[in-house]
Amino acid sequence: MNDSILLDDMQVNDPRDSALEVLEDKAYSLLREYKGDSYLFGRGVIDQAGLYLGKYGEKFLIVASETYLATTVAIREGLEKVNEEVIDVVPGARPNAPREDVERICADILRTQPDAIIALGGGSTIDACKAADVLAVLGGTVDDYFGTGLVTKRLEETGKKLIPLLAVATAASSGSHLTKYANITDIKAGQKKLIVDPAIVPIAAVFDYNRTLTSPASVTRDGIMDALSHTFEVFCGAKPETFELTGTLARTAPDAGPQRRRGAGRHCARFGSRRIRDHGRRDERSASDEFLTDGRNVSRDGLRNHESVLCGVLCSGSRAAAASAL
Repeated sequence: MNDSILLDDMQVNDPRDSALEVLEDKAYSLLREYKGDSYLFGRGVIDQAGLYLGKYGEKFLIVASETYLATTVAIREGLEKVNEEVIDVVPGARPNAPREDVERICADILRTQPDAIIALGGGSTIDACKAADVLAVLGGTVDDYFGTGLVTKRLEETGKKLIPLLAVATAASSGSHLTKYANITDIKAGQKKLIVDPAIVPIAAVFDYNRTLTSPASVTRDGIMDALSHTFEVFCGAKPETFELTGTLARTAPDAGPQRRRGAGRHCARFGSRRIRDHGRRDERSASDEFLTDGRNVSRDGLRNHESVLCGVLCSGSRAAAASAL
């Protein structure tokens, strides 16, 4: 049976593969148009990260948890190959970026005085580093910057500049490496609060898809749903000047990942406006069968499907940043 899939004004008269390639190309194009040379992403890009990040300074502080030891080692070795120095590697943030972790990371920044900070991890560590960078440069408490545009206002008043923040994303469940938001938690008060400011967007970001292969399938499933929900959230609240862009994101991201590919196994579901399958009904083992694996026995089709998923999530991950940047 020869399926036809309509993508905007383009008709793709080929089964799944050609349609998927068109969708992926469109998703990648949207990301590159938005981030330009400030975003290095794809399979295996970690090997280029040292040279890519090294241009932002000579002395680096890496903020990461032990969970991402292999990625931390890869980044450190990459920087050392281009004769850059890693001053220290300090722990990242706990889930939801508690304010105590922000203050600890701020103290590490002040102690090491780096040329640039590398936030390596998921959204919590990246968010915490955004806020810690602000405190290290501008002082005060994190409460002083909750709200919109307060960091930029303070920078303009003082004439200071934030320390360059570089983000190395390790999870398919966050867009923090691309956005102007830092979500910080006050555990005692039981509240989450936001810093919203273009000044805290990481000046460069790296995301190597291969680094997510060992993540539990549930992490990627949750990330997909989170990204999709935010894509449509932004689209529904779009201003006239951003309506066309957010509409394109809302159409492209869901269809880009993941798609069912020929021979890729029955567990690779297709997300799209016509049908969303419930990944939550599958157990971890079946979800990992060919879609996500333990990283050792991954098939070529499994890798291809994983890339499709992340392509869609990445496209969604840029949604709020792209829409709000205009």
